[in-house]
Amino acid sequence: MESLLTLPLAGEARVRILQITDTHLFAQKHEALLGVNTWESYQAVLEAIRPHQHEFDLIVATGDLAQDQSSAAYQHFAEGIASFRAPCVWLPGNHDFQPAMYSALQDAGISPAKRVFIGEQWQILLLDSQVFGVPHGELSEFQLEWLERKLADAPETPYVAAAASSSATCGL
Repeated sequence: MESLLTLPLAGEARVRILQITDTHLFAQKHEALLGVNTWESYQAVLEAIRPHQHEFDLIVATGDLAQDQSSAAYQHFAEGIASFRAPCVWLPGNHDFQPAMYSALQDAGISPAKRVFIGEQWQILLLDSQVFGVPHGELSEFQLEWLERKLADAPETPYVAAAASSSATCGL
């Protein structure tokens, strides 16, 4: 069964997407990465965008949400965006642990969909470039084939393909 989210768009000509990435949260809110308290940094970002939250149709979280791969870190992320009205989808980054990420975010009502149709104007395709255990990303043959199939399914629909990181050129 395909992981799909369809969002109606009420006659708007434009689609507004908020991307949040690389929050690197820890289970403990006092933890720091490279001298930066990641929880405080995430809160500052949320406060900066909160006055504009009504402007977004979709939130896309593009990986490295947790630094320590803990369920608590993903729960902190979910708590942070809970007050936003736009639905949120996610993809993993190289620091993420997908079983904990999937479970914690789904429990918080954050969609695991990897394909999003926004009205009839756009499709968003979320790619998994994670290579477990290494710091770089790469799009696997499976992901590239999936992307080709989804583009062939809706060839007239403009798309955005998102990945946390990739050293591959897909040439599509």
